[in-house]
Amino acid sequence: MLKKIGRIKNFGVFQDFSWDASVLDEHGDPYDFAKVNIIYGRNYSGKTTVSRVLRSFETESLPANFDSPMFTIMTSDGTNFDQTHLSDCDLDVRVFNQDFIHENLRFLYDPEGDVSAFAILGADNSKIEQQIKSIKDELGSDKDGEESGLYAELTERDKVAKQIKQEYEIARRELDNKLAAKATGRETGIKYRAQRFGDQNYNITKLTRDIDAVLAPDYTVPTSTELEIYESTISVEAKPEVKFGLSPQPKIHQLILKTKELLERQIASSNKIAELLRDSVLNAWVKQGIELNHGKECCGFCGNPISNERWQLLNSHFDEESKQLIADIDACIVDMESPLCQDSCRRVLSKV
Repeated sequence: MLKKIGRIKNFGVFQDFSWDASVLDEHGDPYDFAKVNIIYGRNYSGKTTVSRVLRSFETESLPANFDSPMFTIMTSDGTNFDQTHLSDCDLDVRVFNQDFIHENLRFLYDPEGDVSAFAILGADNSKIEQQIKSIKDELGSDKDGEESGLYAELTERDKVAKQIKQEYEIARRELDNKLAAKATGRETGIKYRAQRFGDQNYNITKLTRDIDAVLAPDYTVPTSTELEIYESTISVEAKPEVKFGLSPQPKIHQLILKTKELLERQIASSNKIAELLRDSVLNAWVKQGIELNHGKECCGFCGNPISNERWQLLNSHFDEESKQLIADIDACIVDMESPLCQDSCRRVLSKV
């Protein structure tokens, strides 16, 4: 560890400085440097000169613009070093002062200046410089047209990347053109072949989705037989023209004759139940009861048994002749209520 700066001569403001005569405590004994020291003073009192004395041992050279400077430093083990021992001194010295800034941080005072590489304080300069040199050699030169090392490799890969990008852009445009032609092209576009594909709003988005579906792992390619079936299903052929004829128009007088015949039709009155003949509502009620209780032994309404004699009497009243008359009346009503018949009747009545 540094103990003291013994003497300084012909160096800045120090013409003949003696530590032991100048740096004394209150008892008149010389001070020694401690582990941490603070040197302060007014401007031009020699602070920078002291730093230059120490930096000479770091740079192994004397500062410029000084005429025969002399100085001596002493370490804690009693060893003395002077300006003649700069190259063979093994002191580990690092100084950050104005000289260091001018040499390594020129951009601070020169807009065109840069930052020079320098070792980290306290590190092994030799190893760091070797590492820096090794890295620089590996990086090579980045001068345009004279690249070497990793810079040359980077330049070459940049060229390859640009070429690949250009090829990709060309392929991308070609693919987009093909997709557009297939989806919405006037000549072959799916959009304009709706009679085959059934989608007049087809576009590139739908085509891309269909392509993804076909390329999916679970997609099954149709066989030739299936394709023939699909083709026959979607094929469109012109069918023979359907010729519409005039629908038969019912004649009003025919309906009138039919109605008159039904109203005048006579049915035998023998074996009829007189009470039912007099009351049409009751007659209809009994008729419905026969249909509901057909094949039953007891009446579903009152629960009383229905004898064979009663069944025979009811069947005689509602015989086949009566059933036929009812069926003919119902059919005539249906004809009258049909839209075609009603329209024909309106036309006839409008002429009356």
